[in-house]
Amino acid sequence: MNHPAPLEGTPNKDMFSKYGLVAVAYSKLWHKYTKKDSESQWPLMGSFDDHKIEMLEVALRSNKTTPTMLDSIGMWRKETTQRKKREEVKAEKELRKAAHLVARKLEEEIKERKEAKQKQESETSGQCPVRTPSTLYPELPSKQRANDELLLGPPIIYMPPPYAPSQPIVQHPQPPNQAKAVPGPRSSRPPLRSSLLY
Repeated sequence: MNHPAPLEGTPNKDMFSKYGLVAVAYSKLWHKYTKKDSESQWPLMGSFDDHKIEMLEVALRSNKTTPTMLDSIGMWRKETTQRKKREEVKAEKELRKAAHLVARKLEEEIKERKEAKQKQESETSGQCPVRTPSTLYPELPSKQRANDELLLGPPIIYMPPPYAPSQPIVQHPQPPNQAKAVPGPRSSRPPLRSSLLY
């Protein structure tokens, strides 16, 4: 019995090229066995769909089969499983490749940020940092430093004079109505002597 060559780009063509004529010799018969369900019916050009192969195996159990026909359906099952595994491996490789590209891009971004930060630090290394008066004049009282936090300017080193006392001298003013005691003139008379001395 002569069978026409399968069309290019069809599952039958792939099976014919790999397994020979026995793999596609029963396509019309299988199409007839599975005509009850149009969605699960075996295509004349073959199929690598798991569901269609399962339905074909179910139909073959209730119809007349031969050992050669069982071998043919086994070839289809084997090829479908291998293709499914190859697709899974391919998908996994693509996923790893995409993850590698994302990780590489992230590393490049981190590197660019680090270089930009180093460049900025090198540009600002020759400039004096902005300092507040509270850091420039630590000897000032805390309250005064708090009031002068908004003032900026060159640092001023406060050095007390060497003669400054350690403690401030507090002068208490006198009331205006209190007059100072002015000592009077000394008496010209000699002091009295006791008569007991003579």
